[in-house]
Amino acid sequence: MPRFVRTLLHRRDRPRGMISFPAHLTRRPRLLPALGSSCAAVAPERNSAAPSRLRHLAVFLVLAFIATGVFAAAPSVEEQVRAADAARVHATIAADADQLAPLLSASLIYGHADGRVQDKQDYLQAVAAKRLRYDRYDYEELRVIPIAPDAAVMTGRARLQASFDGHSVPMRLRFLAVWRREQDTWRLFAYQSSLADTAAVPVAPPRE
Repeated sequence: MPRFVRTLLHRRDRPRGMISFPAHLTRRPRLLPALGSSCAAVAPERNSAAPSRLRHLAVFLVLAFIATGVFAAAPSVEEQVRAADAARVHATIAADADQLAPLLSASLIYGHADGRVQDKQDYLQAVAAKRLRYDRYDYEELRVIPIAPDAAVMTGRARLQASFDGHSVPMRLRFLAVWRREQDTWRLFAYQSSLADTAAVPVAPPRE
């Protein structure tokens, strides 16, 4: 069969719109598979590095959160002493000797503005019997100075309304107090006050 006839028959049998290309253009390049395999080998390395970085970041954030919580939850010596003193004043005004006792050191020396000095037992008895009573106790100035890990000095000025054997006397005092931490509890170790103005000195109640 002549060559031009075979060509015509071949074109007639081929679907319309189909374009034929030379064989050398339809061959699959060998470079692409090589590139594909190298890319596939690199990709897992990048993917494996990302989770490692995320784990390190997560551990860092957890440790930072824990450290922040620990330091935030630990109050300073000044805050602890102020809280203990506020509880002492509250118990004294309420004449609650049971609540007051744990806040006083067994070696307490309590000096009043009129010169009287009481130990822990005498002071608690006076509070419980309401021979000594504070109807008002307001600080005008208050400073806490840590002097050791388990000791602090408190100084300031206070205005109070005190009652001695039923006689109410307004006072404005300056004071110096020493707090000591004993068995993880801050306790008043020593206290001394003096009149800050010309207010009348309260008459000391008779000792029993």
